Amino acid sequence: NARRTQRVLGFAADDYLLTGHTHLQHDRRVGNLRWVNPGALYRAQSKTVALLDVSADELVVRALVL
Repeated sequence: NARRTQRVLGFAADDYLLTGHTHLQHDRRVGNLRWVNPGALYRAQSKTVALLDVSADELVVRALVL
């Protein structure tokens, strides 16, 4: 559940968490942690990729036409 996820991730010592598998793109902040799921390239209506510049803390998500 969302409350448990926030509680667990709120204790993370890292700056970034990159996940996938859900095929749903998101960019969330939980405390000092930035949690990014770039989306999907397979089995998704919208094909997306993400470019993360950690030195500037900038994320760009691009939709692809394949």
